[in-house]
Amino acid sequence: MCGVLNLLKDQGPASQQEIGEQLGIDRTTMVEIVDELERQGIVRRERSANDRRSYAVTLTPGGKVKQKRAAEAFDAAAEDFFSPLSASDRERLLGMLARLIDRT
Repeated sequence: MCGVLNLLKDQGPASQQEIGEQLGIDRTTMVEIVDELERQGIVRRERSANDRRSYAVTLTPGGKVKQKRAAEAFDAAAEDFFSPLSASDRERLLGMLARLIDRT
């Protein structure tokens, strides 16, 4: 769910299909995720300005707060996890991980 919130924060409103494609989430799961986020008041569906047949998913004000808190918690956890490594070791590790991810 954090991926959806981060994507909406970074890119703004998007259709469920666009979000699913960008995050590699299948259509059925994407509907369930958005339904749950909407139920919690974190996102809302609005008619798309570009295509009246579809809906754009957008963060609510409460969703923006929730996304920010989640991002801060993630950053703190990552800092703690990587703390045994020096800055240069972190940089090397992240570079190696990026190369592995780019292969897929």
